[in-house]
Amino acid sequence: PSYFSLSVGNELGSSDFDEMGRWVADHKKYDPRALCYACSARKITPADDFSLSHVVPGKGLAREKLLPHTDWDYESIYLAAKVPTVAHEIGQWPVYPIWDELLKPFVGTMRPWNLSRHYDTAVSKNALRFQREYHAASAKLNRLIYKEEVESFLRTPSCAGLQLLNVQDYSGQAEALVGWRDPFYELKSGFKGMPPFANVWGPVSFLARFPRFTYVVGETFRARLQIRNLTEKTLIKGTKYFYVLA
Repeated sequence: PSYFSLSVGNELGSSDFDEMGRWVADHKKYDPRALCYACSARKITPADDFSLSHVVPGKGLAREKLLPHTDWDYESIYLAAKVPTVAHEIGQWPVYPIWDELLKPFVGTMRPWNLSRHYDTAVSKNALRFQREYHAASAKLNRLIYKEEVESFLRTPSCAGLQLLNVQDYSGQAEALVGWRDPFYELKSGFKGMPPFANVWGPVSFLARFPRFTYVVGETFRARLQIRNLTEKTLIKGTKYFYVLA
């Protein structure tokens, strides 16, 4: 039931895109129900229904722009896209491991050789004594940057959606400690007890644009509010929304 798109592959940089475009076109004749595209994060073929990429042809990169305020977006880039474009593999914000918790599940024939040199470095630098503090701090930073990055795409009207790289660590290419879950999908200690974001992934997202994050006593906070509506219903002008800050 969740199947809605089909592609030949991901980041196939040296492939024959003309041939893949023909494959996509042929498949759409056979089964037009799904949205199809040749490849994510590379070229767009004439048969593609949408693009899954961090680059819009002719306009450049649209990702990982982190500024000390929220009054910005990627609209000038996404507006130039020829087909609906979904942000590709956003995230990738590392969390320092608690080594005992990370290494313990690797039992039997599994051996975390890819992690051994990082562990050895931590030992040689006498960093194990701070691992829980590093873990807690990087988990909080991971969460804040994820929220900021997600909202930057939600603030962009022409962005057709977004795709997270991974919610759990990926051990397939050396190591990527980027998730809030470990390689076995267990929630990491630093994220336990954190309250969920209220509406980041909701069908209607409430956003605010303001000029800076830091204020001092006596200053007035002002913001422009923005709503991202992904429902089929039109939001009627004058509708009042009530939101309680936690």
